[in-house]
Amino acid sequence: AAPKPALTIVNPEVEIDNLKQHIAKLQADFDKEVVTNNALHAELRTANDCIESLRRDVNTLKLNADIVENLAFEEVAGKTIGHDVEARKLNEELARLVDKRNNLTRGGRQKKNH
Repeated sequence: AAPKPALTIVNPEVEIDNLKQHIAKLQADFDKEVVTNNALHAELRTANDCIESLRRDVNTLKLNADIVENLAFEEVAGKTIGHDVEARKLNEELARLVDKRNNLTRGGRQKKNH
């Protein structure tokens, strides 16, 4: 009779242990992934907060710049108006003096001619 092939005896306990170890390793890897994922999410949130904060700062700066620009514009406009008023006064004064001079010279000439 032909020899029977040797049976490979599978020890179920060893198999179960191997499976347990494999599952434990998978679980550990999964946990590590979760931790990494959470860390990445946290970083992302922080980054988003920073971006939001910067956006607010930029808007505040823009607002301040606008305010400063408006104030500067008003100040310049105010000064310009002030200068205009001053210039008008001076022109009127000048016109008066010119009139006075003209009257005097006209009068003087008339006197001379008389």
